[in-house]
Amino acid sequence: MAISFLDKQPQTDQLTYEIYLREPEIARRYSIVEGTRQFMSSPTYRHQRIQSNIDRALRDYEEETQSGVAVTAPCDVLIRRLPRLQVRQPDNFFVKKDTIERGGGLPENGPFKIAPDLIVEILFSSERSDMLQDKLADYQEIGVMEAWIVYPDEQRIEVIRFTATDVQSVATYTNDDTITSATLPNFNISLRNLFKP
Repeated sequence: MAISFLDKQPQTDQLTYEIYLREPEIARRYSIVEGTRQFMSSPTYRHQRIQSNIDRALRDYEEETQSGVAVTAPCDVLIRRLPRLQVRQPDNFFVKKDTIERGGGLPENGPFKIAPDLIVEILFSSERSDMLQDKLADYQEIGVMEAWIVYPDEQRIEVIRFTATDVQSVATYTNDDTITSATLPNFNISLRNLFKP
């Protein structure tokens, strides 16, 4: 999800799922939390470069394995419709082919209604830790398997695994490490390539 502070002009109108689907496409990054859209500041150049490097690696994996679809923000992921609409926009995510088939296929319009298998969130020091915890709780709720939390200021990545009852930090990668995924077989990326300018 694009990082930084929430827009200073809160929106008070509650969005329902039906209203949300009728709206025109919005180019700005946002989350919908408890039915209220929360706009994010524009991502920095550094954020965009890291996101692009991860996207390139995921798309290469998609091409090589034909095992799913790589997606980069902005792209909505539906958390829930009721009691209040909740939508997130991970910075990057990957949905495996069997997950897509079980979920009824890729969306022609509207949000992804199937849980990604792997999501990536790029966090800078300006993002509050409670915001991250809320996102992780949402991802756990819909059945995401794995999350990579990228900390550009520290040049490290934390790997999170989700179960129905738990959110576990299972590894931290730094320096010249190569990060691997338990969810996507044979997918890896060196931190040096991920953080290159």
